[in-house]
Amino acid sequence: MPIWCTAISTTAGHFALIMGIMAGVNGAPRPRDRRDLNITLDTPQFAVMRDAAEEALQYVENVRDAATCDGGTGNILNVLFDNTEWKPQANAAVRLSNLLTKNFQITNGTGGYVDDALVFAMTRTTIEIEALAFGSAVAFEPNLYRNMSKFCAYSFHTGNGTIKSHDISVEYDYFPSEWYLGAKEKYRNLTRDKADNITQRLSEYDVNSTKVHKVPTNFMEPRMEYDDGFWTRPYFDCGGGNIWMITFNSPIQAVINGSLGFA
Repeated sequence: MPIWCTAISTTAGHFALIMGIMAGVNGAPRPRDRRDLNITLDTPQFAVMRDAAEEALQYVENVRDAATCDGGTGNILNVLFDNTEWKPQANAAVRLSNLLTKNFQITNGTGGYVDDALVFAMTRTTIEIEALAFGSAVAFEPNLYRNMSKFCAYSFHTGNGTIKSHDISVEYDYFPSEWYLGAKEKYRNLTRDKADNITQRLSEYDVNSTKVHKVPTNFMEPRMEYDDGFWTRPYFDCGGGNIWMITFNSPIQAVINGSLGFA
């Protein structure tokens, strides 16, 4: 069975320095709080973190616009960071992935209720609601959305009060990107059940035009959670938003003939 994913990205001008200091680089210890940070300012350990942060910032400066990037998402800043600050924004991607999973379940894997305009509208609505999010995307596996070899609807804030939407698969092949492969690999390794047991009662009008409940139905409804998603390292999104960002990705589960998973 195939798999797709939704993504939401966030960015800040100071993130590289924050990540270099707070997360530590190349094995440098992470200060626990401000008091620890003050104590370690003159230690060799802090010097290692400072040098790593300076190196990271220099790399960010060298790759700062579309004219200096290689195309795609290959320019990666190899640092670790605490991403809990962006969990509310990440959960927007989780909600969107669960909604799209439900669509593929209802249509037995065809995705028949979704077209380009609706997918783009979903990505725009996501970043309109989550103001701290820079962009939002929905990416599909080859030939599984309207028989397209690739399609990734992407919307992002331009910085001048407008939102731009486009298909980033025109600019680059997203399949090798860390945000796509990372989410896919993590999905493969999930061990928990990926569905909830649902009881649902729909309604209808009877022969007397009276609204009544139908007989309840029980079914398994696929659902992802925050911990099932994947955070990338910082990367320059060349051809997408043309900016440094980090991305959280939540799988959209393929549901075909009642089974979950991907091939």
